[in-house]
Amino acid sequence: MVEIELDGQKVEVAEGSMVMHAAEKAKIYIPHFCYHKKLSIAANCRMCLVDVEKAPKPMPACATPVTQGMIVRTKSDKAIKAQKSVMEFLLINHPLDCPICDQGGECQLQDLAVGYGGGSSRYQEEKRVVAPKDVGPLISMEEMSRCIHCTRCVRFGQEIAGVMELGMSHRGEHSEIETFVGHTVDSELSGNMIDICPVGALTSKPFRYKARTWELSRRKSVSPHDSTGANLIVQVKNDRVLRVVPLENEAVNECWIADRDRYSYEALNGADRLTRPMLKQGGQWQEVDWQTALEYVANGLKQIKDQHGAAAIGALVSPHSTLEELHLATALVRGLGSDNIDHRLRHAEFPRYEGVRWLGLPIAALSQLQRVLVVGSDVNSRILDWRDRTTCVLFGDGAGAVVLQVTEEPGGLLSFVLGSDGSGAELLWVPAGGSRTPASRDTVEQRQHYIKMDGPAVFRFATTIMPEALLTALDRAGMSPQDVDLLIPHQANIRIINGARRRLDIREDAVFTNVDRYGNTSAASIPVALCEAIAEGRVHRGSNVAMVAFGAGLTWGAAVWKWNT
Repeated sequence: MVEIELDGQKVEVAEGSMVMHAAEKAKIYIPHFCYHKKLSIAANCRMCLVDVEKAPKPMPACATPVTQGMIVRTKSDKAIKAQKSVMEFLLINHPLDCPICDQGGECQLQDLAVGYGGGSSRYQEEKRVVAPKDVGPLISMEEMSRCIHCTRCVRFGQEIAGVMELGMSHRGEHSEIETFVGHTVDSELSGNMIDICPVGALTSKPFRYKARTWELSRRKSVSPHDSTGANLIVQVKNDRVLRVVPLENEAVNECWIADRDRYSYEALNGADRLTRPMLKQGGQWQEVDWQTALEYVANGLKQIKDQHGAAAIGALVSPHSTLEELHLATALVRGLGSDNIDHRLRHAEFPRYEGVRWLGLPIAALSQLQRVLVVGSDVNSRILDWRDRTTCVLFGDGAGAVVLQVTEEPGGLLSFVLGSDGSGAELLWVPAGGSRTPASRDTVEQRQHYIKMDGPAVFRFATTIMPEALLTALDRAGMSPQDVDLLIPHQANIRIINGARRRLDIREDAVFTNVDRYGNTSAASIPVALCEAIAEGRVHRGSNVAMVAFGAGLTWGAAVWKWNT
């Protein structure tokens, strides 16, 4: 630990910490823009200049390491003068549009300008103007003249979202934050850039000009979209949800949320949402009052119970419902004398579990692990147009894994082949979203942000490359197709499987498939089929087992095993 004196107060911090960290520990506020506790240090804005004893000039608190015995003053005349000078510099090109800026009332620059800004400007030249940019339907970059080049958004993309979608181009006063050659911002965490922007350069398009921050009432909530349970603040005006932002919780989501949590509230206000009860009368849906609707349902349930018994009544409730809603649904069904109620709408198995299933450790502890095995699912389903059967038939959404045991006996994995040469690159494409066709309302309505595919060509590609890959693997193992006791292909499409089998001249009873039962389970298909084949006694000690697959990115692989258990 290192002890320093900060505004006359002794503070101990870890060696390697910055003056800003010591100030946070001592609860001493130092004005800043580019510094953010979750991001790397950039020292771009210089707003955090402080007076360090024996230093020839003011030093940035965010980038000055502490040393034993260091004396720092944040409120001295030297520090205040430096901070006011930086503020004057930052305001030189900043437009005076606070009355129409969505950031008004929660703007860091606005707040600090009150304490450190001058009453008038000495700058007489023309202000710099930055052209607006369209980076998609969620983030507005219409007023980038407000940008102070703190690079928080750039660092967030690199360090948190893991995608460098924004960067700084040019130099000096010509510097601009922009995407690479007109690309859109597509990260699932992109909305957090709006939260961390200290000015009104990045704003929310759905929230644009809807309300002022002081007009909104706030309610704490929890995200229903995944099992993480990100903490949220729901902001409401006139009984209408207008914005959702993160509620900081270091044990769960820190200070970030996904875009699905941030923007899904728009469905609440959607024109196609059912907001009043309706009954079908004469083949047409008609709006009715709540009393009529509830009486209709009550009479219907009573009639079913009288004619068929309480066991004929059941309820499938949404797992996204609140605990209170689920409790009321349970009370209703059991009040009718039935125990038929469940929330497992998409489960394939229904075993009894002891206690509550959970990860086994806190979410926050995941970042401390040194080695993690992630068995992930195919995420292509998010960019597939499920109305286009010629495309989505080849894309699944599943995951699978097989645990293998090392053995001294001969056999095991004999050979494998993995390939991708880009030869089918022209068969898959996404029409919009890049620099040639930026995202717009038209591209979204025309469903141009989904994968498109030349279905017949991909079918020919798969039925050709799968046999070639397996023949290569068999050749490396010193075998021929006739030596294969069991072939487990990628369970994507039965026509592809049969086409590949015929090319290999493998008998039909030597091929194990389950696509007729489960459909395309993507990455899970081969492990699932292998486990089922073992359970059905199709695999024995000494069996020659071959596996072959092709992937959504027009990749392929094959493996040959000598089963020795």
